[in-house]
Amino acid sequence: MLVLRAVIVSALVVVMLNPQLMISRQRTEKPKVIVLLDSSASMATRDAGDESRFAAATKILGDSATLAKLNKEFVLDFREFDRAARPAELSKLMSATPDGDASEIGKSLMSAVSELGDTKAQAGVLLVSDGRATAPDTLDAAQLALARSVPLWAWTVGGPVPRRDLWIETPSSEALAFSGEDVDLTATLHADGFPNRSFKVDLLTNEKVVTSKELLPDTNGVARISLRVKAPDAGEQRYVFRVPPEPDESDTANNERAVFLRSVGHKVRVLVAEGQPFWDTKFLVQSLKRNTNVEFTAVYRLNATRHVAVVSATGTETRTEQDLFPRSADAMNAFDVNRLRRAGVPREAAMRLVNHASELIHLIYQREKVEDVAQWRDAVQFAA
Repeated sequence: MLVLRAVIVSALVVVMLNPQLMISRQRTEKPKVIVLLDSSASMATRDAGDESRFAAATKILGDSATLAKLNKEFVLDFREFDRAARPAELSKLMSATPDGDASEIGKSLMSAVSELGDTKAQAGVLLVSDGRATAPDTLDAAQLALARSVPLWAWTVGGPVPRRDLWIETPSSEALAFSGEDVDLTATLHADGFPNRSFKVDLLTNEKVVTSKELLPDTNGVARISLRVKAPDAGEQRYVFRVPPEPDESDTANNERAVFLRSVGHKVRVLVAEGQPFWDTKFLVQSLKRNTNVEFTAVYRLNATRHVAVVSATGTETRTEQDLFPRSADAMNAFDVNRLRRAGVPREAAMRLVNHASELIHLIYQREKVEDVAQWRDAVQFAA
């Protein structure tokens, strides 16, 4: 017993000492460094002494003494980037002019980090840029580098300059209208770094200018525009608000925004379905049935056997005690707008249920308890 106890104690002491086996390995290949050089137009700014940011960076990188030291320790892989990174020769970069219309730092870093993460001998990524990223994914790239244990070094060139940018915003990417109806498409122009300047905003479709308007932003750099167009007879039409880019803009990718104008036909078909009518639904029904552009159907399930439906197709209503709830996906699709009261499930899921159990459909448009939403969702999973 004493011998066994001594063996156990000895084993514990060995574990606590945390013994390690050190194996000496000799490096047989030089680690790789990817040099990412920003070639976007902002790198042509001449604020690095008497030369451009790009020229100052390539001059230092191309110095023979600097190159000799780097090549002694590393395998250098030069790449230029704007919207994407691509292989480059340093000798050609020294005579090149940066003219890219974007600076996708995050995207280019992710590509380099992913490549180095799968390399046994890697030293990291050297990023040479003026820091003007035109996409918000730079932090994601840094987190990826941390996860892959890939070192990042940043070398910023140039001095601080005021931001100069024009961009367009729209309330929505889609607008709805009746066939042939006149529609006002709206957008907002933002101007940063261009005081007391007016700008022409074009509205295009099929790459042709439909109309234009000159805008003078207010003291906050904001101007709103509304242009009238005609809705298509059917389908949708793509329109683009565009402000021509300025030569010294920091980001020209946001100078336009698209809006899809969709025709909903001469009338909109609306379905409202629920249990007994409540005041909010009554208000909705009263509003819709007075609109001559709306074909309106409201169905109520008062109990297991009694139903009431209100139908309005010409601005006047018809009441019936028939159960007019759609019993197929095609019948449901015939309506442009569906409102399933307190359903707790998306419209697509409700349509799947139509084809499986009409009893469950009754549950959907009853006023059930909130906790019953779970059983509807379970039913949707079953139906799917």
